[in-house]
Amino acid sequence: FGIRSVEVDAQHGFRLNGQTRKIKGVCLHHDSGALGSAVNYDATLRQLTILKEMGVNAVRTSHNPPSREFMEICDEIGLLVVSEFLDMWEIPKNEFDYARYFGEWYKEDVKSWIRRDRNHPSVIMWSIGNEIPEQSDDDGWKLAKRLNDICHDEDSEHPTTMGTNLPRDSIPNGFAEQVDIVGLNYKPLSYHKFHKDHPEYVLYGSETESTVSSRGEYKFPAVFEYERVIRDDLTVNSYETSTNRTYTAEREFSYQELLPYVCGQFTWTGFDYLGDSRTVDVHIKRLREKLEGVSEKWALKTVWGVGYKFELKN
Repeated sequence: FGIRSVEVDAQHGFRLNGQTRKIKGVCLHHDSGALGSAVNYDATLRQLTILKEMGVNAVRTSHNPPSREFMEICDEIGLLVVSEFLDMWEIPKNEFDYARYFGEWYKEDVKSWIRRDRNHPSVIMWSIGNEIPEQSDDDGWKLAKRLNDICHDEDSEHPTTMGTNLPRDSIPNGFAEQVDIVGLNYKPLSYHKFHKDHPEYVLYGSETESTVSSRGEYKFPAVFEYERVIRDDLTVNSYETSTNRTYTAEREFSYQELLPYVCGQFTWTGFDYLGDSRTVDVHIKRLREKLEGVSEKWALKTVWGVGYKFELKN
């Protein structure tokens, strides 16, 4: 039998059992690559064990509640969990996403989500959303408050959070402050400014880095490239020096070390997953131009672990 305590404050960041610690986390999708989304205990254990062995101490379940098996494994091997509810609310991001059902079901679903997992010792925060479109609405804070209140009604022990990528909107309109801990997506250069302007905010990087690479393509010179760079051989450097309009891990980590009031960060992403194809999609035209004239061949390139085939014709 043991008791674990979690504390956060705006000056000293995150404390576990009374000791200040940096959250060194990753965002992790629910699928297991080509195995798909059906829960496989051994596959989940494999992923989480590999992550812990490389130094990860926390996982953010982007962007939906995790499986029971996931929570049990995190309890057993000692990984902290930021459990996340959704990637959208009433305003949809895709035609067939949960926004179709949100108005009717969100209250019951939030209650079920919290009640099922609130006694897991691995849980440290409840995230009510990620990059929610309502963050830019003048009245978006009202829905954020309703969700936050449900979380606190069901569990007064754990703090709430969400990931915001548009703080220029979500901070002035009051959206960001409806939760206990303000999560910032891809904003390492702004931590100090937000702390200075809002010293009462507890801050962390809810989603960070988002570098891109091709598997097994280690090239020199390994220089920082702000935008995604596809080289003449149609690869992106495996040293992850190309970013998706964000910052490299080295840049994020340096700010985490310098700023004790930032609780930590969650790297995008812990494992390759099925999705986020824009890495190559943006460059489809360029790829086709480079391969023009090559007939009856297939180009198969992997960026972020996602394979793409292009049939090339004269």
